[in-house]
Amino acid sequence: MTYLTYTFKLLQTKGKKGKMLHEAMRRWSVAQTEFLDSCRNRVEELTAACVKETERGQRTDNGALKKWVAANLHEMNSFQQLENSVGASLEIHLAAQLHSFLELRRVQQNTGFPTGRNYADADFDAYVDSLTTRAWVDPEDTSEEQTELEYATIAGKVQGYRPKHTYTPIEFCRYDSANKHRNYKLLKSEDGTLFALLYLLPADTRGSRPTKGDLREIVSGHIQKSISNKAALFPLATSKWVLRKLEHYKPRPARLVYRVGDFYLHVPVDVPEAEQHEALTLMGVDLGKNRTASIGLTTLDGKDVIFKRSFRTLHASKVRDITAKTAKAQAKGKYVYRKYRRTNEEAAHTTANEILAWARRYKSKIVLEDLSSLMKANVAPGKSSFNKGRKSNIYASIREALEYKARIQGIEVVFVHPGQTSQTCPKCGCIDKNNRLKHNPISGRISRESFQCISCGYSDGDADAVAAVNIARKWVFTQCRIEQRKQGSRLSWPDFAREICSG
Repeated sequence: MTYLTYTFKLLQTKGKKGKMLHEAMRRWSVAQTEFLDSCRNRVEELTAACVKETERGQRTDNGALKKWVAANLHEMNSFQQLENSVGASLEIHLAAQLHSFLELRRVQQNTGFPTGRNYADADFDAYVDSLTTRAWVDPEDTSEEQTELEYATIAGKVQGYRPKHTYTPIEFCRYDSANKHRNYKLLKSEDGTLFALLYLLPADTRGSRPTKGDLREIVSGHIQKSISNKAALFPLATSKWVLRKLEHYKPRPARLVYRVGDFYLHVPVDVPEAEQHEALTLMGVDLGKNRTASIGLTTLDGKDVIFKRSFRTLHASKVRDITAKTAKAQAKGKYVYRKYRRTNEEAAHTTANEILAWARRYKSKIVLEDLSSLMKANVAPGKSSFNKGRKSNIYASIREALEYKARIQGIEVVFVHPGQTSQTCPKCGCIDKNNRLKHNPISGRISRESFQCISCGYSDGDADAVAAVNIARKWVFTQCRIEQRKQGSRLSWPDFAREICSG
């Protein structure tokens, strides 16, 4: 089973309902913080009550941990002010936090005791002061006017800064229709509007109020005739495509987040995986900088190349535009919310959808590079931290998008080591780093975007597409190498590349 998370912005959060949301978050944060602060000095008691000795060593007893959390949490006045279902969710959330802490402590990884605190007003003021007192001035110019001007600019940069959320997010851990502690629902109106029914605070008076129109639950289709006084109904900003998806998927525990003045509901759903189809071809995928991704399609034995193709997006140019606009705004003393993450996700999902479209058409098995060592390569001296973060993020995003979308569509995804794939000639099998270095006689520069073999003279204007073909062949090489090891011999990649090209 695959999980997808949809993010919905809550509408109509002003007035009484908005105050209700803020009050519920405040109570959740206070109860969580007070409980964790009270447990901070009782670690030995917690360990003695919840860690048991077994034949294989120590382990955390989940049943005992939940009972310990419930017994200590129910004695707190802040917990008694929570709505029943929200309090049940807080129990599950705190038990999960303490379970992770005990497991890490058991293997001697001291990560610190969990906390529910966020930025306090005093701490945030001190943080802002630490930023504004940095005088970024020219050391050669010691005039008083220049120093005051630079200090005012720095102070203006952080003037509009705010923390992302004031309170810790609320976890809605129940959705099952048969469970009495269900604390949120997804409803659909007759005109196709999606609503979230959130149980937030204890009801001040008994009874309930009728709903306006027919609201049906997304999963079961039951009509919601009334709304309890302890719940609030919020319309959600969504699209018809997402609404159709939600009608076929089962919602799971959700999370309510307050960020930059708006409330968002993160709803994970269960997505059934399709049965994997039998692969007829191999599709190697090479992730690059200028060309976001390139694919090379070969037969299952890797001998015949069907076609090569590269996908270009506006990712790099968009990032440069965002950086330039941010620098101009900061120079004027304004705070700008930079959209790097949204730009990365847009490029990753667009590229993944295009790759999967070709994989479905040719019934391919997708072969990806294992780029787990990319971060280690980018932390070398002289590397730009901005490029390091952007490159690693976009590669990881494309990989994650391809993996879960391929599982849903029944396409198999495998990984190979990318060593020497961009230096190998697909025609003669020659491996040399100079195959990627092509001299431009007009500009006098050396380019790595083209491929030209120094042995046979094979030339291709898209070096990333050549690497994608070699990545597909690398999967055949790994399978052959496993068979060779069983027979007591060892096969190397240069020998395999020459053999497959000559055959």
